[in-house]
Parts: sequence; C-alpha cells; structure tokens
Amino acid sequence: MMNYTFKNPGKVRIRVRASDQEFIVDTSTLIWSWRDGGTKFTIDWSKLDLHPTLKEAAKAFVVYRLQSNSPVSVYSNEYNLLKAISAFKYRNIFPWSEIEASSFLNERLGTKEFINFRVFYKWCVKRQIPGFSKEIEIKLSEKSGRDSSYKKIHLGEVTLSADDEYKILQTIEGESEHSDYVSFRNNVILHLGFELAPRPIQIFCLDETDLESYSVDENIDYFTLWLPMAKKRSAALPEKRPRRITKALGNKIKSLAKLNKIRFKNNSDIKALFLTDDGLNRLPTARITTAVTDKLKALGFNKGDGLTMLRHHLGQSLADQGASAETIAEILGHNSTLPARSYIAATPEIGTIKTKALGKNATYINIMKMMLTGEMIERSAAPKERWVKGLVGSQYIGGVGSCGLSNSTPCPKNPVYSCYTCNKFHPFVDGSHDEVRSALERQAQFFIDTATSAMEIENNRAVSQLELTIQAVDAVINRASNK
Repeated sequence: MMNYTFKNPGKVRIRVRASDQEFIVDTSTLIWSWRDGGTKFTIDWSKLDLHPTLKEAAKAFVVYRLQSNSPVSVYSNEYNLLKAISAFKYRNIFPWSEIEASSFLNERLGTKEFINFRVFYKWCVKRQIPGFSKEIEIKLSEKSGRDSSYKKIHLGEVTLSADDEYKILQTIEGESEHSDYVSFRNNVILHLGFELAPRPIQIFCLDETDLESYSVDENIDYFTLWLPMAKKRSAALPEKRPRRITKALGNKIKSLAKLNKIRFKNNSDIKALFLTDDGLNRLPTARITTAVTDKLKALGFNKGDGLTMLRHHLGQSLADQGASAETIAEILGHNSTLPARSYIAATPEIGTIKTKALGKNATYINIMKMMLTGEMIERSAAPKERWVKGLVGSQYIGGVGSCGLSNSTPCPKNPVYSCYTCNKFHPFVDGSHDEVRSALERQAQFFIDTATSAMEIENNRAVSQLELTIQAVDAVINRASNK
C-alpha cells in the first residue's frame, strides 16, 4: 500500500461568523488554532498518537471541514473524533480491517464519534486515499449507532408552563433600567432569546446596524432585526434574514446601542451589538450562554436551562399552534425539516392520533385490524408457499405472515415493506414482527445518516414512508400481544 501525504496549503480560509473575526488558519505548523464566537480553539497534532497515513488523511479532512463547516463544529466533531481514535487500541495499525473499524464503532455507540467516523471514512474513500476501502465503508454504513436509533429524531414535550412564561416575562419587563450596564445587556439577551430563540453564535454576530425601525407619522410602527443564519452554508459571511420583533425589544436594542456609544466612546469602531464589560470585544458565546442560564437559574429553573430550552419552547409552541414543518425550520434556522417534525410529533393532538394509530387505545384496535391488514392467523394455518419473505435493507426477513393473493397473482408491491399496510396480508400471531421493526429502524437511520452527511435531509420522503410502516408494524405487534 502506498503511503498518503497531505498537500498542506499553509494558509486556510475558514468560515467566519462576523466581519471582524480572523478568517485565516495557519496549517504550516503542528499547532492549528482559530477563534469562533470569542473562544480560541486549538488542534495540537503532536499530541495525537496516530499512524502517519491516518494522521495525514485526518489533516486533509480537517482542512476540508474548516472550509465548509462552522469552525466550532470542526473542533467539537472532528477534533474530538481524532482524540477518540488516538485513544483506540488499533491507532497505530493501518489500514484497518473491517474487524478493527467495526471495533472502534462498537466502542463509540451512542456518541457523536460513531457518526463522525463514518463521515470521515466515507470522505477518504471518495477521495481514493490509500488504505480506505469501499467495501468496509458499506459495512460501516449498515451499523446502527443507538439501541433505539429511530427514536433519536423525536423530542419530548418541552414547552414552558404558563407560570414559567410569566416568570420570564416579569423579569424581562422588570429589568429595563439602564443604570447597571451589564444587567441591562444580559436582560436584552434574555428578551431576545425568549422572542426569537437564536443560538449563542447568532447573538454573538449581531451588529448595531442589524436593527431597522419603520415609522409612520414620526412614530415607530415596528422593528425588524436581521438575524444571521448560523447553520446555513456559505463561503462568506452568514446570510442574514429579517425577523419582526416587538416594540419593547426593539426599543431595548436601540437603547443598548446608544449605551455602547456613550460607555465606550473612546472606541470609535464599535460595530457589535453585544460587547464585553470593557467594550473591547464581542461578548463571547460562552458569556452569552451564562447570561441566560444565570437569569433563569435565579427564577428557579434547573441548572443548564438556557437558550437551548428557549429554542425548544419556541419550536414546540409553533407546532402546537399548527405551524408547518417548513415554517418552524425557517424561524429556527434549521437546514432541514427533520427537527421540526419532531416538535410536530410531540404535540398533544398528534400524540393522540398516534396512540390510536398504534393500536394502544382499545377503542381503535378493531378499526386498525380492518384498515391495515387482514386477520391475524396461526403460522400452521397458512401454506408455506404463501409465507411472506423478503429483504429489509440488507437483512432477510421470513415467516412474518401469509399473502392472501392467489398463487397466480404476483404482488406488485415490495414484500415486507408494503405488507403491513395491505389488507391481503395476514400476520402470524407468533411472527417475528419485532425483528421487522428493528430492521426498519436501521434502514430509516441509514437514510437519515446518509442524507444528513450529504446535507440533503430536507423533505426526506423515504424516512416519512418508513415511519408509517413502523407505526403499522407496531399496531400488529400490539394486536398479537392481545391475542
């Protein structure tokens, strides 16, 4: 096998989030460093114990990700993956066999490194880096990262109670005095988080000029805030999209901008909206996060409750009000509608519908029997030539039920996938329906992972169709348990 040598460009331009951030990473040394959101990130290649070819491939991959992904994501994903590989028992062996590659994945079940390693391996195969095998990549793609992987896209109900909302609103409205600059600045951050639920990096990137006001007859009618889209891919600065905000928040932001000019008048280059206490830099994302969590902790919320909780609250509130997945994705700045579907799935109305659809409500068990499949029968009652068999993904499935079509009529649909929603299908009472469900979950997760890595998850029909099939299988499992 030929060794691989990374062609180091020396200087790499990264995706910056604000115009006044440094956007060049020096890759000519053993230590690569950059700043994002006010925090410095460093990769020290001398501390990574990896096979030389594996390390060279990793450098090329990190450069690629720095140019195409958010800088903080590169550190949290790629560097953490490299540290995990550096601690792996086969770190100095290369190329890895299927056994060794699978062993690493098995050790990282339920972690980000599980998915990130498959993305890294696939990237290396695509670029024909020696030592990375297409056959092994296919085998790795078939592995499921979680015991219940399909459920990872579903969130629990996360809306705040009416009392919680009242507490936050009271705090927002009660701390509008300007005498304490830091307290007022943090109050504006909390108010912004409650109304628009931006990520910390979006707040970090806000400039004074991002606020626009519109007047009618010399009275301000409404405010618009141009919010940076942190997750949208771009080679330059992040795209900004207009968001309507309340007059109360608009006036606060306007006041904060004026205070910045007064308090830090010696700094004539002030552009950022949220500044550090000395006015010399943008307020780091870590400080923004702490500002919100401290405010909420003082109100009795749990440790760690902050901007993420407020984002979940806004997403769930929109879903409860009937907003579409596309609308929720647009407001929260998601790349796909997948997270929005999770909020919609958690609404009380959808929960009731799914309870009925899964056959868990006794009133609907007989209806589901008639709508989904034919009668459930014993295995011994069906001739073996009519037993349903087929593949789900790469797994063979057999003996789950009998097809009611005549011997001379071939099924025009895909066996197993379509059977559980066909009234000609007679499920066996003792059929291996749990095995079918697990195989469908793995297949759904494969589609999710593949589409996510290619940034093509939006409106993924394959996942939606598999979800319906899984629900139908659950209904059969429930019926079998009641026999």
